Amino acid sequence: MANKLVNSGQITLNDKALVDRYINPLLDPIKNATGNGKWEGIDGAAQYLNGANFIGLKKRVKEEAAYNLALEKCLLAITEVSVLKRETNVLEKFTREHLDFILSLSRKKPGVFKENDGILERICKSIMNEKQQKEFEKNLHKIKKLIDSMV
Repeated sequence: MANKLVNSGQITLNDKALVDRYINPLLDPIKNATGNGKWEGIDGAAQYLNGANFIGLKKRVKEEAAYNLALEKCLLAITEVSVLKRETNVLEKFTREHLDFILSLSRKKPGVFKENDGILERICKSIMNEKQQKEFEKNLHKIKKLIDSMV
């Protein structure tokens, strides 16, 4: 039972528990750094995203999907505060540093980028080169087709 799969068979419950244990304590400090627009330095978001908890998590989880879940949790926390405070520095830096993850997430969960008036979508596109933008837009267009087909 402890190894039952979560999220369409991608992440075991054990890996999800590890993600929660390693990442949840980081979310408030990341949110604080985001609200202050700080990426680098002792109180910057990068120290948490590139720190011991993420390194330890990467060594302990069995699947890349679990590590991506950790990144997704951080991205959502950063986006939430960026929208609330109208401060996008940390969101922009996160996107630059994790662009492959952003593109992968746009394939798997395109709706995430449409929330909050599409602020995450706009920030991501502004950082991407033309080829990446085309792939990103293609991925996001899938959700529009799905919504249109439901109406």
